[in-house]
Amino acid sequence: MFLTRLRPDWRDERGSLPIALLAALVVASLVTVLMATTISGQRAARFDRDFTEVVHGADAGVNEALHRLNSGMLATVPVGSSYSEPAATIDGIPYEWTARRLSGRAWRVTSTGDFRDTDRTIVATITERPRFYSGAFGDTLVDLNGTSSKVDSYNSGSCTTPAAACGWGTDPIHGTGNGSLGTNGDFDFAGNAEVKNAYLYDWQGNPPAAGTITPTDPGGSRCNNESSGSPCIVPLTVRVIDDPLVYSSDDQMQFIRDKLQQCVDEGRMGGDLKVNAGAVLTPYTTVPQPSNDATDPENENFRCYNSIEFLGDATVSAAALNPESPVVIYVRDYIKISNANTKVNCASPAGGPVCDKNAPRNTRPVASALQIYSASDSATSGGDVLIRQQSMFAGVIYAPRARCSGAGGGVHVYGSLVCGSIDNVGNWQFHFDDQLGDFGLDRFDVTRWAED
Repeated sequence: MFLTRLRPDWRDERGSLPIALLAALVVASLVTVLMATTISGQRAARFDRDFTEVVHGADAGVNEALHRLNSGMLATVPVGSSYSEPAATIDGIPYEWTARRLSGRAWRVTSTGDFRDTDRTIVATITERPRFYSGAFGDTLVDLNGTSSKVDSYNSGSCTTPAAACGWGTDPIHGTGNGSLGTNGDFDFAGNAEVKNAYLYDWQGNPPAAGTITPTDPGGSRCNNESSGSPCIVPLTVRVIDDPLVYSSDDQMQFIRDKLQQCVDEGRMGGDLKVNAGAVLTPYTTVPQPSNDATDPENENFRCYNSIEFLGDATVSAAALNPESPVVIYVRDYIKISNANTKVNCASPAGGPVCDKNAPRNTRPVASALQIYSASDSATSGGDVLIRQQSMFAGVIYAPRARCSGAGGGVHVYGSLVCGSIDNVGNWQFHFDDQLGDFGLDRFDVTRWAED
């Protein structure tokens, strides 16, 4: 019996090895691609996370600058100069910032966050809240009647450049372009007043009636008299602000009550002041004060009266033209210009021309030289602010709870008027003095925030 040794037939396995190698290569490629995709995804996720987180570091620099400004820590930095802090970290994210003072009330802050090779830079504008509204403000109502009603602006300073910011500017209608009207309530424009900026505040808390907003009437039921040419329907004129602009709250009015009480305590509270024709108003003191803001608690440059009534043309002394020593008057009750065609503080500096209603731009009176603050409250039978027809007043009237009105038209107010409501017969013109922008509340806000 013969035994036969069996041998594998390699011919049956000739295709298996290449197939196995090919499969291994395919698997290896898939693993490589999967790993690359995973790593790439992880990197992208880390980048997205770092890109998101690093902006918080940059924003921390803006907030740090805002805190320092509101704490008064940068008050001595000259205009045109910069201030910076050493690099710091927040939540492990390094950042550094620089603040440059653009003007007496405005700063530009540049802040950069840098984290894991990712950096982002924020450029923000921080502005001090103004004490005076840039034109006229009525808490519940601004009602302008007459085809010659107008809001514009000028600069009483001595600057010469740029032309758009000096004198009456380059705009033949709006002057330097900074004048505006504002209200937390309604506008009523009968007669197509000439207004560049009309702000409806408290838009969120006091919205217009449903269905009244249209593309051509953005103010809806809060902006009335939409005839042809009305500011209500002129493009880019009416603008809405969600939050209210608060002048009339107890907190905001407290400084007036404090000054009046101080006068009572010190025995210098006056009665009803009658300002006769030819009177020259002088500062209470020309001694340098701790602040050019007359509302500062330490500022002693003020007088107090129950009321004030102008019976004829009146001027202010040369000393009042100094921003550090204006004429400041606090009144408990009413403010009146009782006779038509009265002119108050109505001359340009250094003996320049006096106001002329037929050529209102021939003069640039210093509005800050005369500041009148009233505690009057129309809701509790308080006095009003009354200006007779064809009169011209240069200064600040700050009466956030009073009715401001007139017995006739053709009134010109150079400066700022803040009232509970403004309702006039017709053809009033408001000329905001840009120099009033130098007076702030020592409170700063971020007014522009953008990534560089």
